[in-house]
Amino acid sequence: MPSHGPSILLAIGAVCLAACGGGGGGTPPPPPASQIAKFAGDSQVANVATQVQLQVLVTDTGGHAVADVPVAWAAFGGGSVSAASSNSDALGVASIMRTLPANAATVTTTATKAGLTGSPITFTSVAQVNGAYRIQKFANDSQTDTVLATLGNPFRVHVLDYQNNNVASYTVNWAVTSGGGSVGAPTSNTDGSGIAQIFRTLGGTAGNQNAQASVTGLIGNPITFTGIATPGNPANLVFNSQSATVGQHAANVTLSVKARDAHGNGVAGVRVDWAATFGGGSVTPGVDTTNALGLATVSHTLGSTDGPDSVTATSTPALSGSPVSFATTITSAPATATDSVLNDVFKPDTITIASGGTITWKWNSGGIGHNVTFENTGVLGSGSATQSGTPTFAKTLTGVAPGTYRFECTIHGSGYTVGMVGVIIVQ
Repeated sequence: MPSHGPSILLAIGAVCLAACGGGGGGTPPPPPASQIAKFAGDSQVANVATQVQLQVLVTDTGGHAVADVPVAWAAFGGGSVSAASSNSDALGVASIMRTLPANAATVTTTATKAGLTGSPITFTSVAQVNGAYRIQKFANDSQTDTVLATLGNPFRVHVLDYQNNNVASYTVNWAVTSGGGSVGAPTSNTDGSGIAQIFRTLGGTAGNQNAQASVTGLIGNPITFTGIATPGNPANLVFNSQSATVGQHAANVTLSVKARDAHGNGVAGVRVDWAATFGGGSVTPGVDTTNALGLATVSHTLGSTDGPDSVTATSTPALSGSPVSFATTITSAPATATDSVLNDVFKPDTITIASGGTITWKWNSGGIGHNVTFENTGVLGSGSATQSGTPTFAKTLTGVAPGTYRFECTIHGSGYTVGMVGVIIVQ
């Protein structure tokens, strides 16, 4: 009977090898992920606030797809990604949805997997507003004309897509933003060259007047245009200022008039002749020309005799309101005076001042409180509050007729005759 011992041993050995994974018969593990590459979705152009899909491919050293590899995503330049990470699928593709920003822009997105060749991957996306990307100033800014005129050339803007191609039939909004006046219409559409335009009518106030062209969301929005309004023809001459209505002999008083157009704007270049017509004083210069603000100014030296004084300003051409008259009272009394508030006394206690002049009380009473109270409040009005330390209180005697007026500190005076009292003599 033949022996089977060696055959049986070989069979058992084969089974053991198979069971223990020996002999090279098992499936080896797949190679690890080695590289990441852009797969789909780069350089897409879409409307603002919409989503685009971006994809990368993860492979091993042999170029075979590798699944379940997490890829990190990040958005730059506005908008967002739908998740911070996504895993590659069975085909090695990791995907994300990219939401574009609400305004026109070129944005980027990165896909990152540390340790892989090619990481990070950068995608570029372009957001447009219904096919438009940019608005820019094209022509006719900073035109000049008289108030209420319509400027000779329209304001013009240019609307472009992201490749700087003209965008036709696109609506641009127009509005006045300063200076008054109007634009020809609230909107206008771009022509075949991507140009939209509007005419601007200036308002009635001289100076810079602005208007805007706008399309919400476009780069460059809004565009500001300036129209420069100059005054119209001179229409009237009016009083502008007088430095004092009461002055001492030989004092200087500054007077000015304003030449205006029919809308109140100052007009330059109008001749004004000045004359001292009563009171014996003089004017310098005798002839002036209105400046850019429409003002003509003179220095008037008062005469040497107490009493009324007058100066006239006469325009050439003869405007409505010309001549303008100025009245000043010449007095030997000063136009200003200072009185010290001391402990329980005013010094001086008698103040002589011209009608219309100003008295200033200065406290030098330390921590003791005093006030200034007028006997005739119907003429002089209210006085000061009770104060201490070093404050001041001023009273201008506008319209106060010549005469004698009494005052006191109500804490330390009585009946305007006893204690801390004083007298104002108005001349």
